Amino acid sequence: MIKSWWNTIKSNSGFSLVEALVTIAIVGAAMIPISFVFTQTIGTTIETRKQLVANGLGQEYLEALKAKEFSDYDSIFGVGSTIEIDNSFTELTYDLMGLTPLPEGYKAILSYDTSVDIGAFALPSPTSMPDADIIIDMPSGYMHTVLLTDTDSGNLTTYPQTSTSSTERVIRINGDRDTGMITLDYYDQLTGGGGSLDSRFSVSATSDPAIRLLMGDGAGVGTPITTRIDIDSNLPQEIKLYFYEEDTNTVQATTKIISGSVSISRNLNSVDSFDRRIMAIKVEIFDVHSGNKLGTYTTTKIDE
Repeated sequence: MIKSWWNTIKSNSGFSLVEALVTIAIVGAAMIPISFVFTQTIGTTIETRKQLVANGLGQEYLEALKAKEFSDYDSIFGVGSTIEIDNSFTELTYDLMGLTPLPEGYKAILSYDTSVDIGAFALPSPTSMPDADIIIDMPSGYMHTVLLTDTDSGNLTTYPQTSTSSTERVIRINGDRDTGMITLDYYDQLTGGGGSLDSRFSVSATSDPAIRLLMGDGAGVGTPITTRIDIDSNLPQEIKLYFYEEDTNTVQATTKIISGSVSISRNLNSVDSFDRRIMAIKVEIFDVHSGNKLGTYTTTKIDE
C-alpha cells in the first residue's frame, strides 16, 4: 500500500527542473530565427519608407528647379552652383527659395552645371522669322517714328513725314484686288476713323502676302502713343501679320480687322535660339542619422 501511494505521488509531481530547462531551451532555440525574421522585417520596412520619401523629394526638387528661370537660381544657390539643405532651414527660407521643406531626418544637396556638351543634345534649329513683304518697325511707344521696309527692293520709308504732337495714330493696311497692291497709310490720330493722312507706302501683293511688325522696347517720357492697326482688304489671298514683341515692349497696339482674310500671330520673340544653354541639374538625398545617401536624381534643362 505504501508503494502504491508513492507511485501516485510520483505520477502527479509535474515537470522536473531538468525537463523545464530542456523545454525552455527548445522553445528559445525555435524563437531565435523567428525573432530574427521579425527584426529584419521591421528594418526593411523602415528602409523602404525612407527610400520612398527620398524618391519623392528628389523628383519634387528636380521639377522645382527645372521649372524655374535661370535668373531665379540666385535666390536658391546664391553665388555658387551647389547648396546643402537640412532641417536647420526655416519655413521663410524655403518660401524664398520656392522649395518644399524637408521632413525631419533628411538632408539634400542641390547642384547645377552649365558646362554640358551641347553637341550631345538634339536641339531644334533656331526659329527664323517668316518671310515678309513689308516690315513695320515701331522702336518705341513714346515716339511717332515708324520705319517701313519693302523687303523686295530694300527701300526704307519713315513715318510720319511731318511732325505731329498727337498721342494717337493709325496704320491702315489696305489690300486692293483690282490693282494687286498692298498700301500702308499713316494717320496721326484715331478720331474719325484715322484723322489726317500723313504718309502712304505701297508694294505689290504676292501670292502669300505677309507683314512683320517689330514692337520695340525703346524707353521714353510723357504720354505713350496709342497705336491701332487697321486691316481692310478685298484681296483673294490671306494677309498674314506677325507681331514680334520685346520682353519690355512699350508699344500699345491694338488690331482692327475691317474686312478681308487675315491671320495674326502675336507674342513672337526674335531672340536667337543659339543663345540657349544646357544645364545639368542634380539632387542628392541623405539620411541624416546614418549619413547614407538614399538617392541621386538628375535631369537636364534647356535655358532659353
